[in-house]
This record gives sequence, structure tokens and C-alpha cells, in this order.
Amino acid sequence: MERPLHPGRFRHALASLAEGSCWLRGRLWVASAPDCRIAVQGIGPRVWLENTGPWQAEREPLRAAFPADDPDAVLDWHPVFGDRGTVLAVTGDDVDDTEIAALLNACELTEAEMASSPGTIKDPFDLNRTTETTQRSNS
Repeated sequence: MERPLHPGRFRHALASLAEGSCWLRGRLWVASAPDCRIAVQGIGPRVWLENTGPWQAEREPLRAAFPADDPDAVLDWHPVFGDRGTVLAVTGDDVDDTEIAALLNACELTEAEMASSPGTIKDPFDLNRTTETTQRSNS
């Protein structure tokens, strides 16, 4: 996905994403925390989100250069957005990849929302806050 997710729409879609899954894991680009890479993990109906720090594209020394040391960035590098994006892996008996793609596409910001200030969208998850784990791993 090449656009950040609207946090309110994603919050409503999250229940549907977790509903039929046994396992859910990935990274999210959420408009209310555009500079933060958000990890998502879930087992069964329980899902948690964690701010894991800045995207590679946000790290000062790497802005001008291609970050060859990060496998995710190498695989998913976008010429405009860098490594920002949403990648989600879901397993389960009733998982429908078409339905999941449609849910996530419906959560992406619209052209009008992209043109406005995406970082000013209200954050129902409080994702701009770094966790102790994030603070330790970035030190």
C-alpha cells in the first residue's frame, strides 16, 4: 500500500481483520503518526500495535542514500515515500485475501486527505508515543 492508513477507518477495520485470523503480523503506515513505523501483531482476536520508531527514510544519514542494510527497505523502497508503507501477513482458516485487501484499501487516505495535512488526523491509538522497548532499541 502506497498511502498511509486513516487511523479511524483502520480502527474499525481491525476487528474484521482479526476476526477470521489465527495470526496477524506486519507494519503499518498510519496517517496520525506518519514518521513512525507501527508494528502490528495478533493471535486470534487479540491484536496489539506498537510504535517501533522512525522509518528508515526518516533517519537523517539515510535520507539521501538507499538503505541497503534494512531488508524491508530494500524490498519495498518507494522513490517518494522510502520504506513507508503497510505490509500485513495474515493466516487462518477463513482468511480471504481479497477481503483483506479491500478492507485495507478502504482505510487508505483519499487524494483530498493526502493533499491536506495527514499528520493532523486524530489518533485513536496514541501511536506517536514511543514505548520503552522502542526507546531502548533506538538508543
